[in-house]
Amino acid sequence: MRFKGPGQVKSMLCNYAVANGYQLCFEKNDRTRLLVRCSKGACTFRLWASWMSDEESFQIKSLKADHNCARNFKFGSLVTYAWIGSHYTKEIVESQKISVRKLRLKVMAKFGIQVSMGQCRRAKKYALKLVEGNLVEHYGKLWSYGHEILRTNPGSTVKLDMEDGPDGKKYFSKFYCCFQGVKQGWIEGCRRVIGLDGCFLKGVCKGELLCAIGRDANDKIYPIAWAVVNVENKQNWKWFLELLIDDLHLNLGNGFSLMSDQHKGLIEAVKELLPYVEHRLWQLNGYGCAHSVASISFLNRDVEAYVDNMFSTTTFTKAYNYRIAPMNSSDMWPETNYTPPLPPINRRMPGRPTTKRKKSTTENTGTHRVSKAGKKIRCSICKEIGHNKATCPQRRPQKLNVKKQKKQKVCVNQNAGQGSTSEPQQHEEVEMTPIEMDTTQNDMQVALTDVESSSAGDFIQYVQFTPPRSYEGDEGVMGEEADVVEEAVVVEQEVEEVNPNAQVDNGNVQEVAPVNQVQQVCVRPISDILKRIRRRKSERILKLKLGKTIGGVDDPGNSKGKALVID
Repeated sequence: MRFKGPGQVKSMLCNYAVANGYQLCFEKNDRTRLLVRCSKGACTFRLWASWMSDEESFQIKSLKADHNCARNFKFGSLVTYAWIGSHYTKEIVESQKISVRKLRLKVMAKFGIQVSMGQCRRAKKYALKLVEGNLVEHYGKLWSYGHEILRTNPGSTVKLDMEDGPDGKKYFSKFYCCFQGVKQGWIEGCRRVIGLDGCFLKGVCKGELLCAIGRDANDKIYPIAWAVVNVENKQNWKWFLELLIDDLHLNLGNGFSLMSDQHKGLIEAVKELLPYVEHRLWQLNGYGCAHSVASISFLNRDVEAYVDNMFSTTTFTKAYNYRIAPMNSSDMWPETNYTPPLPPINRRMPGRPTTKRKKSTTENTGTHRVSKAGKKIRCSICKEIGHNKATCPQRRPQKLNVKKQKKQKVCVNQNAGQGSTSEPQQHEEVEMTPIEMDTTQNDMQVALTDVESSSAGDFIQYVQFTPPRSYEGDEGVMGEEADVVEEAVVVEQEVEEVNPNAQVDNGNVQEVAPVNQVQQVCVRPISDILKRIRRRKSERILKLKLGKTIGGVDDPGNSKGKALVID
């Protein structure tokens, strides 16, 4: 076996030892020779390699490959950080934020060997340094690459743009290339349709690849020009279109059509540089082919004479009549005196950076539940497939959540004129309907009536009844009594005559003249009362608490101790 040098042989032996679980020891290790034995002295493995005298190659001259020792995956100094970095260079470069702990687990899972955190940390730095060193070398050859294109393909267009960094050095910014053979082939043999688009570059150096694509006579893709920029915006698209217009002689865009993804920066650049180009929707003018063929045949003329020359074989061959000359390898490119550009500065992307990669549709998302993707649901109402009960067309309309009006208790003292007694008062339950109270006798009579039956001169109040509440410490009060809150607006209150000689004794009305007046209390729904209170927030809300009888005796809220007496 021939090798380039001893380093290549040692790398091969390290891979062999890790794959088979052997511990090797380099007894002689220099630039001219290499002697390798197994670390255990009783093992018979031995390898000798040195340079050949008649040719420039490093070869293995003797080998005893048999081992009589047990396997052991503790390799010591055989597995170094350089070996780890060379095996995981691609993964480290693609995801530079990979943690050292995760890299250590990857090495353990793949090779079954234990490595330290320090080795993994140095391996990560080693891999990034390898790539970055190559990038500096590769970007430094861009000037030579452009001159090589112009030397082998005269008439081509190559543009390289650099920008000044914060440290004063020159960094790569933009690069444009259009070969002369492609340029002439599109002008002479392709349709006047150009497609513009850009895609992301997801390697070590991020950026955007801008492309201009045409269509030949056979409706196939025809690349025209390409460019590498740092970001897709109006400024870069304008720079790309200016060079493309000069190469293809587009002028102001008369007779040309553009197809694109309608990027905002691209639309603005096209409006400025190509105001007359078609860059919207397709516009079909004239008649269809079937109608035209029928009309031409009716006139006894040749249909092929009316076909555009763009679809002929002659035009198709013109598109590929020009060639792109091959170039020499990079070690033969001409040297230039220009300042070599450095790799582009990594631009910080907007938003919070993600730490997890994007998983494919076939991978497990990490949830503990089975995915319902593709599962057909069945409605529990109509038993049909394709919807559930929430969107079922046969679902009954929802009932309005209207609460029924609760019955309120009105407690009325049946023996108001006989003084207080030790027996509890009787309570009657009535609904929120007008109540007629006859005050012509000492014993009050309670009866239900309609509002329409009240005559002129009645005493009308709109009140709201609340649940009964007991008052402690009031003399002569037996049991629970109704706590009534009256709204601050009295709709109608008409009293013809009031006896001024009426007196109040211990809550009982004395010398009440008999009158033919009837006092009515009309109950209004609480919703109307709340509306009135909202409309008249600035008004004073009057709260009245009726005592033993409605409208006749002492009231806890009556601070002056006056009684409402009807004569």
